[in-house]
Amino acid sequence: MDEHTNVWENYGEPAQIYGILRSEEKRSLKRQSIRAGLCLIAFLGLEYALSTALVSTPALYELYLQNDTVYELVEMFFYLFCMLLPFTVAYLTMRPAEKDELTLFGKPTSKPAAVTAVMAGFLVCNAANYVTNIVLVFMENAGFSVGGGTYDAPQTGVQLVFSILTVGLLPAFVEEFALRGIVMQPMRKHGDLFAVLMSALVFALMHGNLSQFLFAFIVGAAIGYFVTATGSIWVGVAIHMLNNLYSVALDYLLEVRPTVAEKFYNLELSITLVVGAACLVLFFTVCRRNKLQKSSGVLTGGEKTAAYIFTVPMVGAILWLVVETVRLISFEGS
Repeated sequence: MDEHTNVWENYGEPAQIYGILRSEEKRSLKRQSIRAGLCLIAFLGLEYALSTALVSTPALYELYLQNDTVYELVEMFFYLFCMLLPFTVAYLTMRPAEKDELTLFGKPTSKPAAVTAVMAGFLVCNAANYVTNIVLVFMENAGFSVGGGTYDAPQTGVQLVFSILTVGLLPAFVEEFALRGIVMQPMRKHGDLFAVLMSALVFALMHGNLSQFLFAFIVGAAIGYFVTATGSIWVGVAIHMLNNLYSVALDYLLEVRPTVAEKFYNLELSITLVVGAACLVLFFTVCRRNKLQKSSGVLTGGEKTAAYIFTVPMVGAILWLVVETVRLISFEGS
C-alpha cells in the first residue's frame, strides 16, 4: 500500500479515500491497456503496410518468392521491425516509475528453480499443443476448417538455419521482452495472477488465428507464472526457445525424414513426460520460488479486467484480431 500512503494521510473520509484509490487504480490499468492496445494495432498495421509494399514492388516480390535467402531475410526483417518497433517505443515512453517496476533480464532467484521451471514449462507446451489439437479436430469434425498458424517448413539446410533463427531463437527474446516485460511487469502491482493472465491474453491475441489462440494463451500463462515465480525473464526465454526449436526440428524431419520424425516425436514425448513431470513436482515441493503477490489496490478481479480490456485501443485491437481470426475459419460441413 506504499503508493497510497499519502492518500490515507491527507484525507480523513474513508469513502473519499476509497473513491480516490479506485480512480487511481483504474487510471493505471487503462494507461497500461492503451499502451498494449496501441502496440497490438501498430504490430498489425506495420505487418499489413509492409506486406502491401512488398506485393506492390513486382521485382522484389518475385525475388522474395523465388530466392530462399531473400525470402527468409525479408521475413526476419518484417518480424523484427513489426514487433520490436512498437514495444521499444512503448518502453521509451514509459514513466520513470513504471520503468523502475520492470525486472527484465536479471538472474533468477534460484538456479534449481529456473532449471526445473524450464522443463516443467516445456511439459506445459506439449500439453497445450495436445489440448489445441483436440479442439481443432472437434471443430473439423463439426465441419469447420481453421486456417492460419502455419509456416513453410524448412526443406534444405539453408532454410533450416534461417528457421532456427527466425522461428526458434528471435521470437523467444523479442516476445518475452515485449509480453513478459513491457506488458506483464507493470501490471504486477495489480496482482501477479492478474498480470500473468492479461499478458497471456495479449500474447494469444497477437497470434491472430484460432488454431494458435488457445495454445498461446495456455503457454503464455505458464511462462508468465514461471517468470514471476523465478524472478527472471530468462526462464521464459528458455521455455519459449525450447518449444520453438523443437517445432522447427520436427517440421524439418517431417519434410526430409518422415520415419525419423515419428521416432523423434515419440522419444521427445516420452522424455518430456518423465523429466517434465519430475521437474514440476520438484519445482513445487523442493525449489525456492517466489509466491504470487496479491494486488495492492482495491478493485475486484472483474473491475480490473473491465478497466484493462475496455479502452479504445484494446477493443480496437481485439476486434481487428477477431475479424482476422473469423476470416480464417470456413464451414465445410455437408
